[in-house]
Amino acid sequence: MNIKVTVFARLKDFFEPEFTLELPAGTSVAGAVEALSAQRPAAAEVLAASRAAVDDSFVPPGHLLEEGIELFLLPPSSGG
Repeated sequence: MNIKVTVFARLKDFFEPEFTLELPAGTSVAGAVEALSAQRPAAAEVLAASRAAVDDSFVPPGHLLEEGIELFLLPPSSGG
C-alpha cells in the first residue's frame, strides 16, 4: 500500500517535507516508523519521540494504516 507522509520540524533534516511511502498492507504506525528508521538510521531517535496523526487526528502506535491515508509525524519541539 502507498501512504502520504508529511514530516515537520527536525524530521525535515532527514526527509523531504512530503513523500510517498510504500508499506505492506496492515502496517501500523509503529511499523511505518520502523521502516523510516531503517531508511534513515540517523532519524531513529527523533522518529521514536514523534507523535503521529492520521487525517487530522492523533493516533497510537498500534493504529493500522490504510491505502491512501496521510500520516503526519510531529517531533517534539520547543518554542520561545
